Amino acid sequence: MSSKHTGIRLRLYIIAPVFLMLLASEGSADMFGWFKRYEVALCPEIQGRLSLAGEPLKGVKVLREVMYDKAHVQSTLTDENGSFRFPSISTRSGTPGKLFDETRIRQVVVAEHGSSNVLLWLYTTGNTTNDAVIANKLSSLKCDLADKEIHQHFPKEGDGDQTYNIKSACRW
Repeated sequence: MSSKHTGIRLRLYIIAPVFLMLLASEGSADMFGWFKRYEVALCPEIQGRLSLAGEPLKGVKVLREVMYDKAHVQSTLTDENGSFRFPSISTRSGTPGKLFDETRIRQVVVAEHGSSNVLLWLYTTGNTTNDAVIANKLSSLKCDLADKEIHQHFPKEGDGDQTYNIKSACRW
């Protein structure tokens, strides 16, 4: 057998299985979830109130940035009571179906007050659904800008050994 025929035969042995795998994956994409899109809860609704030494802060810019496959950035101004609100955010993504995926969701809420930025909320999670404890905390942010940012740990429901770890100037 000539080396020319051996080279062609070798290519067929390599190309044919690759072609068959691609053909099979196309027909069973849903079975393996390779092209499936998942609903990902990026951030629950946020409601909060800003104050300074107990007095409501009106007209302060509050920014929310949620990072997952891309950045989702929103801003709002506090009203006369110092209140602010952001709607919940979700997206459809193929990322959770990827093999060995370790993508995290990062939630950041910052108040721009004067020449400084105050961190109201920082949380990173691998969970693609909303946690009740996190949703509860975000629905009632009480943020006095005189308070220091601290690391806070809230127990996970049903697992007292595990905690949600948040950095925030807000209190509950």
